[in-house]
Amino acid sequence: MRNQNTYIAKLSRRLGSVVFALLVMTFETGFFHKPLVIETPLLITLDSPFIDTRMELLTALDQRAPHLSELERIWLADIVAQAAFTHGVDPFLVLAVMMVESEFKDIAKSHAGAVGFMQLRAPTAFESSERIGMLMPALGLYDWEANVNLGASYLRFLRDRMGSWKLALAGYNWGPTKVYRGIRAAGGRLPPHMRGYEKRVSRAYERLSRSAARQTRTALTRGGMDTNAAI
Repeated sequence: MRNQNTYIAKLSRRLGSVVFALLVMTFETGFFHKPLVIETPLLITLDSPFIDTRMELLTALDQRAPHLSELERIWLADIVAQAAFTHGVDPFLVLAVMMVESEFKDIAKSHAGAVGFMQLRAPTAFESSERIGMLMPALGLYDWEANVNLGASYLRFLRDRMGSWKLALAGYNWGPTKVYRGIRAAGGRLPPHMRGYEKRVSRAYERLSRSAARQTRTALTRGGMDTNAAI
């Protein structure tokens, strides 16, 4: 209850300042005759099992994603928390992959055609969407919820298929087929040149956790997630 009350107070202050700014902008542009519609983020919903996680994610995003607006950080924290809980992935691991892949830029696009926060390519995204039974939205991979959900789902799939988060991260970066070939060529071990991505994500994970002053671990036991050894 204490955490919930703290969260409500924190969120109320943030939303209050945003609403005030929107009202000022509306007045200055002379459009008071038009109805002001403000979409309320799902983060305001308090009947969830991961309110502490949302607070921690939001604190980390405040420091690591200053280019996003207040409402965007609130919205993204809720999306990551929900996706992590749904797919059984440490939410800070999802955030770390996002930080390495796109630096929290939703319009990021690589030369290989990977797009969005989680830098997913269309074939991978559609395979993941079919696997979890999710319809692709009109915006495709530029839709925030779809991109994060499919990215978290793919991470979980790789973890279950490859046996560890270390190999899952290598598979996320190189593709599982290339990783298996590399392991066979290296005599049963992950080649050193394929470990760079995992190390980058691990460093991002630690930085984000410190930024959040993380004191609690979300109970993500669903799907065998060990939150004390995420990577």
